[in-house]
Amino acid sequence: MKKRIVYPLMMASIIGSGALLVSSNNSEKYSGSITAEAATYDSADVIKNIDSEKINVQNLMLNSIDNFKTAKGSFTYYSNSGKYNLNVEYNVNLTENPKSYEKVQSLEFNSKDNSFKKASFEPGYEESLYDGNSFTKSRSADNQINGLARSADAQTSTVEARPATKEEREFKKGTTMEERIEKMPGGEKAYIKRVDPSLMGIAKTSLFPEDIAMGLLENTDSWNITGEGNISGIKTFVIQGKLNNDYATRYNAQDFELEVDQKTGILLVFKAIDSNGNVKESIITNEIELNSVLDSSSFKLSNN
Repeated sequence: MKKRIVYPLMMASIIGSGALLVSSNNSEKYSGSITAEAATYDSADVIKNIDSEKINVQNLMLNSIDNFKTAKGSFTYYSNSGKYNLNVEYNVNLTENPKSYEKVQSLEFNSKDNSFKKASFEPGYEESLYDGNSFTKSRSADNQINGLARSADAQTSTVEARPATKEEREFKKGTTMEERIEKMPGGEKAYIKRVDPSLMGIAKTSLFPEDIAMGLLENTDSWNITGEGNISGIKTFVIQGKLNNDYATRYNAQDFELEVDQKTGILLVFKAIDSNGNVKESIITNEIELNSVLDSSSFKLSNN
């Protein structure tokens, strides 16, 4: 079945422009690599694997940006097919004056054994900054991925990006999966996305995982809530399921696993797994802090 992605006006204007991709004292913080040793699991008797609970998970992921004000953290984004393993650092503000900063570096690739070095980065970085009025993408001169230089010179580009209106921010707020997917003439489906007022970039994959929710969790018969995780104090839904044909081809995998924050809907862990148990794609949160005060220094490019 064909799919159509429908972007809200603000997001469509940014894509069309050619751009590269209230603080709270009640802060929540997780720090440390998420590993099997760091996570504990309870049986699904705590969280029932029933339709109402599944719909709750969908709704949280589709509307996660309503459940926190600020976020600071990092995660690794691994792709076997793309041959990259990126470290993504982010600062995001979703208050009345949204803004975001993101820094992306590639973990060093060892061509001798086709592996990535966990604590070693390749030269250079790529940054993006949205200050509420403009979106800037910056790449250092020595930026590399898999040992290949991406450009001989430093590059910076800026495009105007007006703030989202109240109407745009409220568009489809609090809606369900059923309300976000519309059938078009001819059987095509339209997947309707909400506005990300902070233009958070790659960090959206974790902080506002509506794409993964619509892509993997639309059919509640294809996945199960298999337990409750506890990752350094953050309670998560542990989810396991089968990839549909499109995603199975995209990831060269058959199954997926998710861990989703029960309070916010933020995606902390994603794994696409092949029939031999190999992880082909993954998102693993390294650290995350929610609803803390982020001052102006959190939203500056390195060369400023």
